[in-house]
Amino acid sequence: MKLLALDTSTFTASVAVLSDGTILEERDAKVRPPSESLLVLVRDALSSSGVTLRDLDAIACGVGPGSFTGLRIGLATAKGLCFAAQKPLVSVSSLAALALEAAKEARAGKLVLAILDAKRRELYAGLFRMDPNGSAPVPVTSEVVLGPDELGAFVRAHAGSTYVVVVGDGIDVYPEAAAQAGRVLSSRRTPSAAAVGTIATARLAGGVPDEIATATPAYLRPTEAELKFPEVKGGDPHVA
Repeated sequence: MKLLALDTSTFTASVAVLSDGTILEERDAKVRPPSESLLVLVRDALSSSGVTLRDLDAIACGVGPGSFTGLRIGLATAKGLCFAAQKPLVSVSSLAALALEAAKEARAGKLVLAILDAKRRELYAGLFRMDPNGSAPVPVTSEVVLGPDELGAFVRAHAGSTYVVVVGDGIDVYPEAAAQAGRVLSSRRTPSAAAVGTIATARLAGGVPDEIATATPAYLRPTEAELKFPEVKGGDPHVA
């Protein structure tokens, strides 16, 4: 099974090509926002791996939470490629992909707290239990956006006395809050497309349907337009 995977939830755009779960090629780039450069990453990753769009069995995309603009660009790009190549789309939580980065240090059954800087003195947070096969972190509760001072209480409410490790760029922004929530890891700080592809491969093996018509970005909080103009109805409030 050959897969193209994307994640643009942060200012590190990531693209990977996988075959039966093995990473053939991975490309990352610092972008702000990841517009035209994302297609360049896709082109280069496919070319280096010797895989064409026609060879793919599916395309996977991290759908957030994260940068609103990044999520829109990433998902629009993934859907456009799916339409062009007539391939199914698999959506993956970017926080789950980030949690998978801790798989080597968090044994099966242990908990991983994935946190990303949400700006405005907030964090995107997701708590996951590591699956025994190491391919798909299982959410313990819904993903949330909260203040750094609320992070410890969030973990205690859902983890109890279970050992927790912490990953993500939220560590760098709020180191004290991260340290109080669990053991901070030095692993990758942003979601990787390789992790998105690994989770998508597991989902496809379980028979996930094509999500091209249903996948939407996981914003978790209102956009600026919704906050400024709450009375506006209809249309797409996330275009602004």
